[in-house]
Amino acid sequence: MIDMAKVITVTNVKGGVGKSTTSLFISNILKEQGKVLLIDIDSQNSLTSYFFEDAELINGKTILEAMIGEIGIQETINPIDKNLDFIPADITLSSLDKQLKNSRDFKLKLLLDEVKDNYDFIVIDTPPSLHLETIQAL
Repeated sequence: MIDMAKVITVTNVKGGVGKSTTSLFISNILKEQGKVLLIDIDSQNSLTSYFFEDAELINGKTILEAMIGEIGIQETINPIDKNLDFIPADITLSSLDKQLKNSRDFKLKLLLDEVKDNYDFIVIDTPPSLHLETIQAL
């Protein structure tokens, strides 16, 4: 186990450049070295649809609900295999800016502080923009 979780944010302001695929590949490589938390913070939810065909399985248990304080971060974590856990997103994440109007500073960092000791690596997939979701991930 590594002393402190290493956080890797995969970002680019252009869409269709392989951010989600890169996040998935990095996570699958790193899970051979330790425990990985993969986070989809893109409202286009490409990674989420890769892991979940049925959106009902994640309804109300996404990164958005954790960031706005409706549920704890632990409730959003889905074990994928022995060394890979995943936090999903859905289209409602596009409302993050409106939902976090007064408490936007470092919200994701504060949430990750609660679970980072359980992981060697945290990989974050971002949307193709510099909106609040990407700023939170960075």
